[in-house]
Amino acid sequence: MKFFLFLALFSSIAQALPGPEEAARILGSNKASERDQLTKEIWSSGRNALTLLTELAESNDPEVSQRAIFIFRRLRMGLQPDSPSELLSLAENCEVASPKERAYHLDVLLEHPLGVSVALAFLDLWSTEQPLNPVIYRSWGKIVAEALIEQRSYWKDFLTEPLTVRCRNVLITALDDLNMPMKHLMIEKLASGETRAIFEIFKTEEVELNSAAYENLARAALISGDTETALDILFAALPSTKEDHIARRIAFLEKILELPTQTSKGPWSAELKMLRLRASENYEALAQFKQMESPTSLLAYESSLFLGNIAIPSEELPVDDLARTLALSTAQFFAEPPLEPDIEDLASTITNESGRLARGLLALGHPREAAQILADRHQPEFAVRTLWMTGHRQDARGIADNVMLNGDFKARISMRLTFIQLLGIAGLEDEARALFTPLFEEEIKFDHLRRDAVRLALLLFSREKALQLVPEISGESPYRRQIAISALLPFPPKVAIFCYEEISQSEPDLQPSQILAKVEQHLSQDREILLRHYQSELRDIQKTSIKSTDPIFQLAVFLKAPGALAMLETSAWNRLSTDELESMVIDETWDLASRKSALATALDISPGSATIRHLDLLLNQRGSPGSIALLTMGECSEVSRLARLSPDTPALPLAAQLADLNQPSSILCLHLACEKATPPNAIRFFQAALHGELVLGTQPATPYGQLMSSFQNYCSSRISEARSPGSQKTWEARKAAASNK
Repeated sequence: MKFFLFLALFSSIAQALPGPEEAARILGSNKASERDQLTKEIWSSGRNALTLLTELAESNDPEVSQRAIFIFRRLRMGLQPDSPSELLSLAENCEVASPKERAYHLDVLLEHPLGVSVALAFLDLWSTEQPLNPVIYRSWGKIVAEALIEQRSYWKDFLTEPLTVRCRNVLITALDDLNMPMKHLMIEKLASGETRAIFEIFKTEEVELNSAAYENLARAALISGDTETALDILFAALPSTKEDHIARRIAFLEKILELPTQTSKGPWSAELKMLRLRASENYEALAQFKQMESPTSLLAYESSLFLGNIAIPSEELPVDDLARTLALSTAQFFAEPPLEPDIEDLASTITNESGRLARGLLALGHPREAAQILADRHQPEFAVRTLWMTGHRQDARGIADNVMLNGDFKARISMRLTFIQLLGIAGLEDEARALFTPLFEEEIKFDHLRRDAVRLALLLFSREKALQLVPEISGESPYRRQIAISALLPFPPKVAIFCYEEISQSEPDLQPSQILAKVEQHLSQDREILLRHYQSELRDIQKTSIKSTDPIFQLAVFLKAPGALAMLETSAWNRLSTDELESMVIDETWDLASRKSALATALDISPGSATIRHLDLLLNQRGSPGSIALLTMGECSEVSRLARLSPDTPALPLAAQLADLNQPSSILCLHLACEKATPPNAIRFFQAALHGELVLGTQPATPYGQLMSSFQNYCSSRISEARSPGSQKTWEARKAAASNK
């Protein structure tokens, strides 16, 4: 048992410890059982017992004094009752080392397999020394943090340990310098509870963090309900940040909290004012502000879109001709009342994913136009689905028949499977079977299409018939065989494969159809029978480290075996991922107590997750939609996830107002808002998303400077095209046609 596991029971056990006099009497007693019991209680209290041990160390009774000193020294050094002697020796070297020697001894200590927890205990202990050199202390923090990152098994203890404010501050500093995705969740966890005190140290010592770390600190403050600290942190980050994300977070929090705005001068002050006006939907004031000011950022372009026009206010972006070109492309569609859009012109304005344009058209009631774009952009399956699901079945049949007749092999098979599925959903099973039958004669070589074909065949025919599609189930290749097994059985793939191989080895003379039948019969038995059958395999699931991809792991979860929950929770801590726990929470086949335990662990790992907080609201009636929306801070990917669970979240319309068109997640957020809103807002949201494609370019991760350069180059080429004689003649003809309509 690790030292930090003792500390989890600090409060409850510490209250049971006797006072100094009673403790001295017990430790000096002739009854070994009493002495051992109290010693265990002191060990379990961790460093919370140090004050008591200090008093006991001064006892006149040598037995009491020596025992107290023994425990005191080891607790201070993060040791356990059964720590090996070599670890004690390394810890003693750190204990007596001078500040100049500590970095060396920490490195040596961390080479020991059990050295991480001891090193963290020393880092926490040294944080209380006075005077303390912040620069040197941060160097020790870096050594310990880098070692912790490599030791996943310590993450739970590390992130739940009640470290001092100074120690957590220095670990946050060290983590911020590391290049790893998990560090953001770690920073959020370390900063929770005493965020203001941790932030004050950063301010006092003038330590600058990356903007993402400031956002982590702000969210940690919001978890505790400290909105004032959250905004103070974001305002402190504003002058040094290189992007406008922080300004967007500020505008979001101010609006959703209905707080008066703070005066902001210096970098990003103009952008912050524009974002505040957008958040308040004060478009008249936004237009006046843009006329008085001359912001040159990408944000000015966004604000133009939200005003319902596409004029570019900056001389650095001379794209008036492009603006007119785009306006002509969309003039008919955005007219009142809306007319049929010119699909060719609309599609020509898109430089990135045409699917977003199609989704926008579908959301605004133009399924035929959406399908036309999808079909023209080599996405005929989506075009057919769009038409079929919106009632335009004859049009869908026309596209499907054309592809199944004239497409290449992959396109023909893919379209046939798509249309068979649609027929099945519509209850036209006889027609679906007739359309499927030729596939039994085809040799489908693409794995994803083969899996889809098998799954559809199982719905329309017998399993023996579906076996014709996967002859490799009898082959020698384990990989090919496993693909076939997982497609043919209605159980988790790893579990189905494990059971199939088990039966095939024990009864090698059986045919695949017989083995499949036995597997289904076996795994469909009562859970208690299966638990007894696999008791030897499941016996040690809590004692060993099993990866989530291991068949035994999947089998334990499938059977909801005793210990499966603990195994899932351990895996979640080791990966700092709550996906499996969230799936368990929403799976009503688990008992309520297990679901609540999984939710508690998920909250402990990621307390700032809005989606997990929403599950907590559903399961435990804790929290409120407003407080949950607050935790998103307007970050569009998190808002989009929350909106799927809670369509009426107040975060969605506000996040859409503040969406950064340079982020793909923002475009999705805009489309979700478009589906919920009503004209004219829906049209404005869609217009922003549509023209945002120009800003996104082909590489969303392109650095800001390169993005602007690419945008200008694109605009220049479009202007040249618009000014060409042939183009001008075309536009004049289209304008005349539009006028006649």
